[in-house]
Amino acid sequence: NDICGVMYISGLTDMALVDKVKKRLKSISADYVTGSGMIEQMIGDSRWSVFPSVLSTERPERAAQYLNAGRVVIICDNSPFVLVMPVTLSEFLDSPEGNQQRWQSGTFSRLIRSVAFVLALLLSAIYIAVINFHHEMLPPQLLLLIAQSRATIPFSSLMELLVMEFFFELVRE
Repeated sequence: NDICGVMYISGLTDMALVDKVKKRLKSISADYVTGSGMIEQMIGDSRWSVFPSVLSTERPERAAQYLNAGRVVIICDNSPFVLVMPVTLSEFLDSPEGNQQRWQSGTFSRLIRSVAFVLALLLSAIYIAVINFHHEMLPPQLLLLIAQSRATIPFSSLMELLVMEFFFELVRE
């Protein structure tokens, strides 16, 4: 397309990947493209996947870092963001500031982000599993306190958790 530029380092980037990206860009059939976000949705691996395969960044040093790692970068006209592909989950947990810090603090912040990701992903499920199915994992005093506090709540623990997650998302927005 005339509104995009594909960047890569010849000899470092796999040319099959470059050809695949160019083919996906040429396959876009839209009357008007609003920017890199729309292109990201159109060239992603699967529209129904919850895991993105394209990273969007507006930091030039981060784009240069990915170019030096053999990735393909797409620059879109009238957009401060560039698209980097392919990416893995670990790149979404990485912070651009981590490369500017000493290795000890960068590794520590990456570890904290990874632990927070795992906790955010699993803590709700663990709560439901323990409260509804595995009561024996809790000390008796704690189990009695939870049972007393839940006695006045008209919703199931699953509904309570879903409402809580909804309100967290609402506050974040």
